[in-house]
Amino acid sequence: MRDVGQNMFTLADNFTFEADPTMCSLVASAGFADSACLSWNLKLHSMAAYTSLIPPEERGPGYDKVAFGLEFRDLAFKIADWKQLAQSTVEVPEVSLSCAFIVFDWEDLSSLSLRFGPTRRDEIEVFADGVGGAESIPDLFPDSKVSFSVHTWARFLGVSINVPVNAGDFSAYAHKQLRSLLPGFAYGEPAIRRAVNEAGDLRGVEVFYTPL
Repeated sequence: MRDVGQNMFTLADNFTFEADPTMCSLVASAGFADSACLSWNLKLHSMAAYTSLIPPEERGPGYDKVAFGLEFRDLAFKIADWKQLAQSTVEVPEVSLSCAFIVFDWEDLSSLSLRFGPTRRDEIEVFADGVGGAESIPDLFPDSKVSFSVHTWARFLGVSINVPVNAGDFSAYAHKQLRSLLPGFAYGEPAIRRAVNEAGDLRGVEVFYTPL
């Protein structure tokens, strides 16, 4: 069971939220180029809650509860195992700060400090502090920005391997990539996910490996 005291999201140094455990995750992914390398996607989202940010008389459909979140894609952690992130501070490139923060709409981060604590089972402790854009809600944050703090646990969901649609044996291709990138990764039964267009043509293939 998660420790609620270690799953706290704070907005504007005053408004607190619980973490959404279904939306706090870490995933490794790889493309299908010959030079493919792992990238990492991190999501940190709070549960929605009523707060004094929006007075009861102003609450209405789509503007009643508040939540916030962070999402970072294609992070280039130079690691071979997600647990190697433990007790580390990481630099997030400027390009990954774009559209990485959401209250009601996705906006940019102007500053960020991101570090990891210990691991436990399939989770890693995460600390994030910074300032995000709030231009979409000037009535709540007149400065068009808002500070935030996150202390939560992110679950490692697994590894996503993107496969060319003409690869033939999708599983064999993905397994070769996985063993090249993460030779020590122990996984369960992989899931093959297919994306098709409106005409039914295959446009993309992903093989997802969940950890044991």
